[in-house]
Amino acid sequence: MAWKHWALSLLLSTQALTQSTPSSSPLPINDSTLLWGPYRPNLYFGLRPRLPRSLNTALLWSRVEDFQAVQHNVRYTCEQHEGMAGYGWDLYDPRTGGVQTVRDKGNGVDMETSFVKLEGGKEGWVARVKGTPREDAVLGAGSEGGVEGVKTAVWFTVGMEGLGSVEAVGGEEGEAAEAGVEGEVVFTGQTTDLGDFKLVVRESGSNSHPTHNHPSAVEKPLDRTFVHSLQVPEEALWQ
Repeated sequence: MAWKHWALSLLLSTQALTQSTPSSSPLPINDSTLLWGPYRPNLYFGLRPRLPRSLNTALLWSRVEDFQAVQHNVRYTCEQHEGMAGYGWDLYDPRTGGVQTVRDKGNGVDMETSFVKLEGGKEGWVARVKGTPREDAVLGAGSEGGVEGVKTAVWFTVGMEGLGSVEAVGGEEGEAAEAGVEGEVVFTGQTTDLGDFKLVVRESGSNSHPTHNHPSAVEKPLDRTFVHSLQVPEEALWQ
């Protein structure tokens, strides 16, 4: 049986750090390749620069065949009780990037995250998230069409800690907020250390999306991307 895969890609482009003022970065010039990395060790996948109070990102996912599944199976922080079949970096070079596999038996999906630095991290990075249904997946009440019917929702968070800004370009106003965004989603922002940056989220052209007969399929189509923002207390940002 040919298993279905789905994937999304993220591209962050940023200006090179200004090295004329030593206080602008805690890293020596020859260590700029270490600027970006998965420096959020309590998460399955979270990227940020080695800068205090700056941009941070994180990946969350869950199976969503029914309401009960999504209430108890959202993956975010690394937990020992979630019944993982294993997770960790298969390949990793701190100066170039790597590939990680999360074997999520409970959600019936294997998640592969790839992370590659552009020009040694000076120009940003590219990340790719790929999901593959597991052969041993236990189908939920809302699954149809065998293991390939396993439904997985993916959330990618983009946060700003401290001074700076980040916002979605046209993704939270009018019809886009209600019906979702077709195609790529673009975030722009700036910080004193990073300068201006842009984060682009796009999905693979080979993706196929599950269907269902619930009225919400018309109101919020599953092949769209939804963008929401919120403010959280400073003491909760580390989460």
